Amino acid sequence: MKNKENSMNSGQEHNVRRAVRFPMLLMGCIAVFAVVILLTFLFYRSLEREIYKERAAYMTEISAQVVSTTDTVANAQWNLAAFLSNRMRASRISDTAELTEWIASENEIHNQDKLYFLVFDNEGNYYDAAGIRVRWQGSLMSIQVDSPKRQVEVITLSTTPKNNDEMVFLLRMETPVVLKAEGVTLTHVAVVRDMDIFYEQFQVPSFEGFGENFFVSSVGTRVYRGKSYSEVIGDVYNVLKPLEGMSFRFGGSYEKLKETIASKEKCCMEFSDAENTHYYVTSVPMGINDWSILSVVPSSVVSAQMQHFLNMTLFGMGAIALLVLAAISTAILLIVRYRTSQQLLHRQAEMNAALQEAVQTAEEASRAKTVFLSHMSHDIRTPINGIMGMTDIAVRNLGDTGRVADCLKKITVSSKHLLSLVNDVLDMSRIESGKVRLEQKPFYVEALLDACYSLAAGQVQERSLTMKKEFSGVEQLVLTGDELHLRQIIINILGNAVKFTPDDGEVVFTACGKDVGGEMSELTLIIQDNGIGMSEDFQQKIFEPFAQAEDSPKSRYKGTGLGMSIVKQFLDLMGGSIELQSVPGQGSKFTVRLCLPNVTAPLRQEHVPDDDVSLLKGLRVLLVEDNELNMEIARYILDECGMEVTGAENGLKAVEIFKDRPEGSFDVILMDVMMPVMDGLEATRTIRAGSQSDAKTIPVIAMTANAYAEDRRAVLEAGMNRHLAKPIEREELLHALVELRTRTNDSCIE
Repeated sequence: MKNKENSMNSGQEHNVRRAVRFPMLLMGCIAVFAVVILLTFLFYRSLEREIYKERAAYMTEISAQVVSTTDTVANAQWNLAAFLSNRMRASRISDTAELTEWIASENEIHNQDKLYFLVFDNEGNYYDAAGIRVRWQGSLMSIQVDSPKRQVEVITLSTTPKNNDEMVFLLRMETPVVLKAEGVTLTHVAVVRDMDIFYEQFQVPSFEGFGENFFVSSVGTRVYRGKSYSEVIGDVYNVLKPLEGMSFRFGGSYEKLKETIASKEKCCMEFSDAENTHYYVTSVPMGINDWSILSVVPSSVVSAQMQHFLNMTLFGMGAIALLVLAAISTAILLIVRYRTSQQLLHRQAEMNAALQEAVQTAEEASRAKTVFLSHMSHDIRTPINGIMGMTDIAVRNLGDTGRVADCLKKITVSSKHLLSLVNDVLDMSRIESGKVRLEQKPFYVEALLDACYSLAAGQVQERSLTMKKEFSGVEQLVLTGDELHLRQIIINILGNAVKFTPDDGEVVFTACGKDVGGEMSELTLIIQDNGIGMSEDFQQKIFEPFAQAEDSPKSRYKGTGLGMSIVKQFLDLMGGSIELQSVPGQGSKFTVRLCLPNVTAPLRQEHVPDDDVSLLKGLRVLLVEDNELNMEIARYILDECGMEVTGAENGLKAVEIFKDRPEGSFDVILMDVMMPVMDGLEATRTIRAGSQSDAKTIPVIAMTANAYAEDRRAVLEAGMNRHLAKPIEREELLHALVELRTRTNDSCIE
């Protein structure tokens, strides 16, 4: 009976415990479910913001590329206007009839679609190829003698056959041209381009024509919008006004957009219209007037894949929440044991952690690749600089078809190099699979190193960064290997040294060669800086793709994170090695070693920086050269600096010219050595032995392909003052001439 009572009491106590435990368990389950829902919502919002930041950076970069292309087109028009101004002053036009004929002639010479020229007088009238004189009706440009040198306006001219929008690039001439027959003073020339040349730029790239660009002023008024208008902006004068009533997201606002455009800064914001359609609006300042490019692109086009990923993530998190709720509901309904429910929750937590880690990994990989694509232009602008430089020379010499053809050949070489560089960088899988084929061609080590050094030095011209080089150990070294890939290795390491070294720092580039036998040489390159350095952890992964230091200020040190991986891959293919020593806050030291076949070749002259070439204007030069191509190159360099050049095709002809001319007719002689009839050594001895008062004092500079040390001694013993090795670098030649021009004695310079 007692046992029965005890059993009944025990059962009652158990029922009481169950009655108390059930509400507590139910409340706990509800609380857990609420927390899961809250965490899911917070995670979704955080992920959505990160995707917005990535898309905003991408849109800003796209607009910046459009601005860069537009500015390039504009700069070409300015160069053409300057060229036109020079030709006009040289044409000696005397009346408006000749002016009309001259404009028509220039239009025909350039013969480009939707391109023509205008000339303005000081009363604000302009003249065209049809002989029409019309008063300028523009609102922005000032046609005055003291007006700004460069002005731009988009306008529809009354004299244009088609009423199309046109961009007028107005250039004030340095010296006005006076038509004496009529007393008219011409002050400006203008290049007029149909705005159709910009039309493709207004169809925002990569978005299948769904986006549109506008030229806007600093207050948001429309300067140009292309041939059509977007649905969200409409055909309005003030492009910003329709955005005033839009709902901006992620901290953006209509006021912030106006302030950013007025201050000529970059920005990208997301907004939605009354129908809840989302758009990205991006503003990037241009190099023309106070204009900016305003881009409007639907969000669905920009981030379709990312939005799908976001929706799938939300669906997955919702599914997880439902699973948790189902597990808890099952536990409540079946009143399972507490330990079993705990095990279920523990397993579910592990699944959540694994899913969170997977999402984070995918997000980091996507962000790294996006940054890599956005900043790819940083790694490929070096050969583009060569292309633009040769294009500039071609534009300045449009009448000389031979020189233009020569420039085009060099542009082709740079283009092939650029294509090869881009292909190798973008195709890392080919490198890792061993499909990259290395070329084996002889190359001058010193020339390669000088070229790489010059590229790096050009990046620090506006900084107080010190760069030093020491290439004395490779003066005569010529190796056989893949010059292109070795160049890329050096430029990547040097570029990082310059990038991560603050102002007042120092970068030292050292190279030496050592004969290791078997017609092989070991090339050792050391690039050392006293920059920010690297942590030991980052040193372990620096050669991994997309690697970037986590504590580096990325806003300042932008890059792809792929450069050092490419360096390591190429060195492995070449059988080379790279060593790294680095201390945070003290700098880094990279040592590259390569064993390559050596080749006997002439000595290359050290690169010399350019000097004040204005000192050379009017310098009288006797140029002695038997090779017509070398003569043309040297004469062009000298003529370009305003020197007076007299040519001689061999040494005997040079001696005859020097003796026949009055004493003091020449300031310097540039002498080739290997020539027919009489070589340069004999010609120099003959001149020095002459009776003219300046025969023994006139500077004589050897320009020869004989570049060994004994060749240098031979020219000095023959009476020359300096030795320059071919191929002649413009900077080296001009430096030598400036140096001799300013010296008070004719001592020999080695």
